[in-house]
Amino acid sequence: MNSRIGINIFIPILFSLLFMAPRYSSAQQVEQQLRLAKELENSEQWEEAKNVYETLYARSPDRIDVFYSYKDFCLRTKDYNRALDLLADWQKKLPGDGKLLISEAEIYAKMGDREKAVQQWGKAVEQNPNDLATYANVAASMTREQYFNEAEKIYLLGRKRLGNETLFALNLANLYAVQIEYGKAASELIVHLLLYPGQAPYIESQLYKYPGTNKVYREVREEFEKAIRANPKNLDLRIVLIDYHLRGEAYEEALREALTLESLESPAKRGETLFEFGQKAFRAGAAHYAELAYQNIIERYPNFTLKDRVLEGLAQSYEAQGNLNRSVEIYRCLAMEYPKSDLARQALYQIGLIQKNGLFHFSDAEETFQFIIGKWPNSPESVDSELQLGECLIANGKLDEAGQLFQKIIEHEEEKHSALWIRALISRSEILYFMGDFEKAVSELDKLSAKTVTGDGAQEPRLNDGLELRMFLKAYSRTNRQSLALFSRSQYLIKQRKLNRADAVLDSLIAGQPEDPLIPYALDQKGDLAIEMNLLKTSLASFDTFLVRFPKHFLADRALERSGWIMEKEGNKKEAFLRYERLLTQYPYSLLRDEVRERIRRLEKEVKL
Repeated sequence: MNSRIGINIFIPILFSLLFMAPRYSSAQQVEQQLRLAKELENSEQWEEAKNVYETLYARSPDRIDVFYSYKDFCLRTKDYNRALDLLADWQKKLPGDGKLLISEAEIYAKMGDREKAVQQWGKAVEQNPNDLATYANVAASMTREQYFNEAEKIYLLGRKRLGNETLFALNLANLYAVQIEYGKAASELIVHLLLYPGQAPYIESQLYKYPGTNKVYREVREEFEKAIRANPKNLDLRIVLIDYHLRGEAYEEALREALTLESLESPAKRGETLFEFGQKAFRAGAAHYAELAYQNIIERYPNFTLKDRVLEGLAQSYEAQGNLNRSVEIYRCLAMEYPKSDLARQALYQIGLIQKNGLFHFSDAEETFQFIIGKWPNSPESVDSELQLGECLIANGKLDEAGQLFQKIIEHEEEKHSALWIRALISRSEILYFMGDFEKAVSELDKLSAKTVTGDGAQEPRLNDGLELRMFLKAYSRTNRQSLALFSRSQYLIKQRKLNRADAVLDSLIAGQPEDPLIPYALDQKGDLAIEMNLLKTSLASFDTFLVRFPKHFLADRALERSGWIMEKEGNKKEAFLRYERLLTQYPYSLLRDEVRERIRRLEKEVKL
């Protein structure tokens, strides 16, 4: 049965039963009738609901819950005159009641009668001029009806009459923020913070709601700086200002404020402010300033209780800035100073990753991962180190040894079909691909099915790599073996960081048969390889050749995006802009479209077209 039809049949029957039932409990019957009225109202049966409310009110005129329910119904249906009649009725019973006056003011506000609305709100205040709640309720009512200026006046009047300039600080802060007066809003947040120490995190959360424009940043900053000048030893004000400087990307000012705050802290807490600043700066992408904070702690407080975390943060800061050798030094120092801590394992593992993926010192990385596996055989880092070790062996040309390692992991994880099993299977398949055994690689990758890939395994990032390789090999392994062998050879050389040799192999593939279906892949790979070798003009030539020869290939949108990116890097922003626009026009369903739109919006502000 249709639910709406069901309600239409059921409610009239219930309506009749309720009103014809014996009056065994008057209060209970009123409750039942009130529920019926609300049910009719919620199902938008306005006339039926109104009839029930009228009957209810006539029978129970002294029930305040009935009055408020009926009044709210009248407001919902915009029957303002009836709502005023109900209020007039109750004002006779409760003369001078502030809540009724506020309700009456809201009705006039909804009717558009500004003068009467303000008048009734004023009456509510004047009847209780020494009651804090009255000012709060009246101003809140005005705010709901968007009488913002009037609400501000009431809050300020309450402060004056009650003799307390700190009242309603948060209310006023919210009110000013609604009116886009962020400097005044910040000044009220400061009033609250001075009144309630320790509320810095809450104030920070409120400031994060404000727009991140330069104008707003300047207004808020000025208010906090003014408050700090008046209260130079207040720590909370400085804590909030540091956080706000970070948000405004004023990192130097933030660090300077953190150093000042550090000098005001008690000796027992020295270092904590700079440590927290370092963490926040790093999360904000200001790795250089995080580095400076951590260096300050090491130099000033060599016995700082969280020194291990400081070293970790310092190493991460160097790594983020591309100073990989220095990062390895600090990670190694951390592992040596705290050899029994979890951070030691994590630091050594991170060293291995940097050696492998950043410095491309594959032999050093191989040694590091072997050490982790031997020293902490059952740790999470050890498990992942086995996979990383296999990748190092591949890069070092030890394909058979790497294949045996991955096979051991596959066999150990066979029953679980875990994410680890998936990663090992894909790496093992890549080795077969590099060795030219394409059929066996496909056979291995065919084990990745809906039956075996479940749970956490389905979320494994490398799964897509495996599925793409399987499709690629199935498409070309039978008909284009010679070209595929060249292409796999180039990818293996890239894995070994023998980039010039890989580039030469790709050139030989591209120079082959003009109809070879692997040429688009070779041009795409050559373009990426040239970017990695910082040969942007060579890369651009590859992607432009791709676009001329294969404009309908599924990788063409990527070639156009990459060429636009290179144009940006080369400083030709106008041409980059045009290429991005072309991508959106020619390839409207590209998966790159959202990222490209973001770039277009940014370039629109920088480029005169």
